[in-house]
Amino acid sequence: MEGTMRGVCKMRPGKGAEYRTDLPIPRIGDDEVLMRVRASAICGTDLHIYSWNEWAANRMKNLPIVFGHETAGEIVEVGRNVSGWQVGDRISVETHIPCNHCFQCENDRRHICENMKLFGVTEPGAFAEYAPVPKDCIVRLGDGVSYEMGAMLEAMGAGVHGVEKAEVRLDELAQEAQDAASDYLRLQDIYREREAAEDELAHLYAEWERLAAELEEAKG
Repeated sequence: MEGTMRGVCKMRPGKGAEYRTDLPIPRIGDDEVLMRVRASAICGTDLHIYSWNEWAANRMKNLPIVFGHETAGEIVEVGRNVSGWQVGDRISVETHIPCNHCFQCENDRRHICENMKLFGVTEPGAFAEYAPVPKDCIVRLGDGVSYEMGAMLEAMGAGVHGVEKAEVRLDELAQEAQDAASDYLRLQDIYREREAAEDELAHLYAEWERLAAELEEAKG
């Protein structure tokens, strides 16, 4: 696909980013698809890149680049080595791009690839109208999943992984929720009791002042 597109680009080291209307539409490789971006979310990583902290300065050596990695869209072009995908497919994107050749990748641990690249960090990302997506990073969206929901799949995945890692059980969650609700109701009761006690003290203090005033008047 030829032409230009709009996008947010990290042009140079330092704080900030630029909105551009003259970015070339990416030319995909044989192992990529071109995605028309329909939704993107802002991640904490994007804030690091915008602010240009130490992590961003050490990781990003290929400026200028379009950043942004939490995204979803539709395929508009398919590379010659990509099978099982076609124009019009609705997709999300896995951020981590494995090399498929290192020891970790060859032993089914591609998530800790020794030569890991990152979509939207070390490679062009999704804060633009179009983005090139490696075939290893394509995630199909179900018919009931909106583009906005698709853009949040990676963020949701982090939470799901944490729950699975902690081996949290639904019955345990339900019991914790019930206990929390009971604690909340008890706190409400305590607060009401305290309010009632404070009202009673205020009444007693007012009565004491009245009696003290009457005593002084009687002495006079």
